This record gives sequence, structure tokens and C-alpha cells, in this order.
Amino acid sequence: MSVSRFFILVVVVVSAAISASAQGTVQTIFNLEEDVSKKASIPDAVIAVLKSDKRVDVCFQEKGKGANESEWFEASEIDLNADKRMDLIVKAKDGCLFGANQGPFWVFQNLEDGYQQIFSESGLQLSVLPKKANSFNKIKISKAIAMKPASRTFSFKNGKYR
Repeated sequence: MSVSRFFILVVVVVSAAISASAQGTVQTIFNLEEDVSKKASIPDAVIAVLKSDKRVDVCFQEKGKGANESEWFEASEIDLNADKRMDLIVKAKDGCLFGANQGPFWVFQNLEDGYQQIFSESGLQLSVLPKKANSFNKIKISKAIAMKPASRTFSFKNGKYR
């Protein structure tokens, strides 16, 4: 085998490995105005909790009965506390839920008996940080306040991100 063919073979193998690895990774950065890249279905019980959120209720009042609230959200799975259960990060998808330069993000912990909401905050971007607090990844919300970038980092404590 010639050196050039060997080099091409190595490039193809490495590219395939990188592609396979990227497909197995979880999404850690969520931008409000961009689609979720690693989409997950949202269980009906989570939709029910989301429907009880004041911001969602305002949209429901605006759009009226018969609106399909499940289309207002996107979600992705991530194991935030290394318990081998995939938790959910949910973001607003419908513009009705957006405010001035921000929109809501929610995090649901996957427990043995179902999902529990452990975070709700508005911003332009949610980032799951590699650093942990009380066994959970920290979360950063970025937004613009008075046209200036601002961010706030949340740590898990007493069953919720604070």
C-alpha cells in the first residue's frame, strides 16, 4: 500500500471515529433561538408541569384552547448527576414564550418515580458546566441586561438549582 493510500485510509478512519463520537455526546449548550441538536421526546407528565408555568399559561390564554403546547418546547437528555438516568433540559421553542431578549429554560431530574422540575430560569443561553456541586453539574444562564451581557451560575442544593 502506498503512503498516500495509507494516509487517505487513516483520514477516513479518524473521520468516522470522530463522527461516531460526536453522535454519542450530549448537548451542553442551548441557545434560545437555535434548535436543540440532540432532541429528546418530552413525556406528558413534563408537559403537564410546563403547562402550569405562568409564562406558558399566558401563551395559552393568547393562543386559545386547542393549542398544542407540546410543540412549544424542545428538549435534550443529559445525565446531570451521574446516576445513569437521563435528565431533561427543556427550552422554549415558540416565540410566544419569549420575552425581551430572553426565554425560559427548565431542567427536570429523572427520578425513579418520574421527572421533577429542579430549575426554571429565563435567558438567551443555558450552559451545562463540567464543574459539579453536590454531585450535579453547575448550570450557567447568559442573557443581555440593558444591552450588556450578563450571566449567572447556579449550583444544585436542597433538591433544586439555586
